[in-house]
Parts: sequence; C-alpha cells; structure tokens
Amino acid sequence: GPFGDDGHLRRRASRLRALPAVDGKKLCDVNPEPVLQLDRVIHEKARLAIVSNLSAAPSLSYTDLRNLLGMTDGNLTSHLRILQEAGLVSLSKSTGEARPQTQCVLSDAGRLAFTEYLGQLEQIVSRFRKNPPSP
Repeated sequence: GPFGDDGHLRRRASRLRALPAVDGKKLCDVNPEPVLQLDRVIHEKARLAIVSNLSAAPSLSYTDLRNLLGMTDGNLTSHLRILQEAGLVSLSKSTGEARPQTQCVLSDAGRLAFTEYLGQLEQIVSRFRKNPPSP
C-alpha cells in the first residue's frame, strides 16, 4: 500500500524494476529512475493542483482554493491533510471576520519540494526530447 511500516505515507515509489518498452521494432530498456524519484505526495493530480496554485500566491483561503479547483470540501480537506502531514502546506484559522477563515500557505519545505519536483519533470521531458520514441 501507500503507507510505510511507520504508518506514514511513502513519498517515493520503491522496489520497482526497469520496465521493457516497445519502440517500433525492437524491445529496449527504459530507465524508470527519473519517474520513480517524483515526489508521490505532490504527483497525485489533486495535490499537484493544490501545490501549483499555492506556489503562485502568498496564501489562499480554503474557500478560494476549493472554488479554483472545483473540489468538494471533503476531497480538499483530505488532500490538504496529507500535504500538511508531509510538511508541505500550513493551515491557519483567522477569526477576525464575521466567519472564521482557513488560510492555506505553501511552506518553505513545500516550495522547495515543488521546485525539486518541477526540476525532475524538466529532466524527464528533456530526456524524452533528446530521444523521442519511434513512431
């Protein structure tokens, strides 16, 4: 499963082997290492959308984030909890207005993890562009 022996979400895939791929006429080995190194907490599409939006703003209210992404309260809460437990996002409640608001902020660790994630994606894309698969 996605959880390690300590009960925490595993951040990277483990124990996966090199996968053979068909490239037109011949079978060749594809190095899965760059893909395996992608941060699995960020890579999930809903969390990637959350982190991407938070990286573009100093902070977003829970309501604004929910509306931007078109997510349900339960789904957004679940993904924010995972990001918060990983130390990538911090949440704070403000009570200064008529209704309390939750503010969502990408932490320094989250900003660094997202920057590393983007760098890994750029490496994957660069390798693909250098050696595109045969049609």
